[in-house]
Amino acid sequence: MSAATVLMLAAAGLAGLVMIGSSPVVRLCIASALAIPQIYLPGLPLPIAQWWLLAIFVAAVLGPRPKGRVAGVATLFGLAGAYVLSLLWSIDRAEGVGYVLRILMFVGVLVTVRIALERDEAWFAKVMRWASPVVVTQALLVLVFRLQPALEAAFFQSGVSRIFVGPAGQGQSFSDLGNNIVDPDKAGGFFVNANVASMALGVAMLLFFAVWVRKRSRVHLVVAGLCLVAVWATGSKTGLALSVATPVLAVLLRTSRERVDSGRFGLVLTLLAPAVLGSSYLLADRLAELQDASGVSFGERERIWSLVHLLFNQHPLLGLGFGGWYSETSSVLQGLPPHNIFVAAWASSGLLAVVLTFTFIVVVTRAAWMTLDRRRSDSRLAAYAACAAAWVWVIAHGMGDNTAIFGDSRSMVMVGVALGLLTYGGSVDAEESVTRSRPASSPRPGAA
Repeated sequence: MSAATVLMLAAAGLAGLVMIGSSPVVRLCIASALAIPQIYLPGLPLPIAQWWLLAIFVAAVLGPRPKGRVAGVATLFGLAGAYVLSLLWSIDRAEGVGYVLRILMFVGVLVTVRIALERDEAWFAKVMRWASPVVVTQALLVLVFRLQPALEAAFFQSGVSRIFVGPAGQGQSFSDLGNNIVDPDKAGGFFVNANVASMALGVAMLLFFAVWVRKRSRVHLVVAGLCLVAVWATGSKTGLALSVATPVLAVLLRTSRERVDSGRFGLVLTLLAPAVLGSSYLLADRLAELQDASGVSFGERERIWSLVHLLFNQHPLLGLGFGGWYSETSSVLQGLPPHNIFVAAWASSGLLAVVLTFTFIVVVTRAAWMTLDRRRSDSRLAAYAACAAAWVWVIAHGMGDNTAIFGDSRSMVMVGVALGLLTYGGSVDAEESVTRSRPASSPRPGAA
């Protein structure tokens, strides 16, 4: 038996033992602490954080079920099935297996969040408390690396970085990809991509704000503010614009005294796109360097999307399969990914994956409408509005960057926490089942 096999079995066994003796809240707390650093060990094909998420998925499947349906989980299983099917015509099957595993990890997070909501009213604050040290470290690293680019280059050249980004990620740090973090105008902390780093920090900012709204702890507000500054320091234009637009969205959702129906929420989402563009152009006018960088980034995306029409005409139904995008575009794009969640879904698994991706977004967004429509108390409504803004950030970022419907592997847990809170608040059957199982005088679980 090889050393790698022994390590894999040991990691799986250890995760299983801890999982058996831990509650859903503890599982999420550990996942939130591991999410950003990941922790790669030699010989293991996946980092410790992802092994833990796979163990969470297994526990979610084999363990006690939540009382109500978890919005979007059935669609995610369908999406995983579409990815498995596309392995038949894929060039890079290993990439496809990785996509399937990450979808299953996300399912495990969503189900575990639902169970935690039903069992422990303080779950949200506990999970964010465990996440706070690594989030603060990530934010500070971004600030330091932006001020000292040579220090960032030294970090990614060192053996220490392999622990946090793995050998593949360490290689990407010094590749010719357009958004690598060794650009002196960008910084990623533990991330090799500054745009993805800005999204993770933005989601964290909104979640820590949601905790502050409920607990009124200055520590949470300080961490949220630090994340906001770090978003700006990443150098991501998308992150900069969304750091303005999504808080405005949260305020609009919170301060509306009327019924928050689907039309109102849809109108807000429609207005978000010009708000993002408007803030980008305003900042670009004020900062000439940013304007130049924005032109370069948009030019890259324009080249990417100009090829989509041609490739779609050639492979409309089945897409290109995993690895096919890079094979077809490498001579033109030099390895740049699709930079759009729908294009990426089509490229990897065809039209079926596009339909399922769109369905998941609709299902979760509808649950958000229902949550906001139910008009919680003032503090809870503000917390839900912040989570809704975090969801909008993830989708808006996915429209123009290389992220997925769950963000990425480092932000997956925080995105799952935000969506779990939103879909629970909007699930009628879950609320009724919890109400029937608790005395009338008891507070409803899952308060933000």
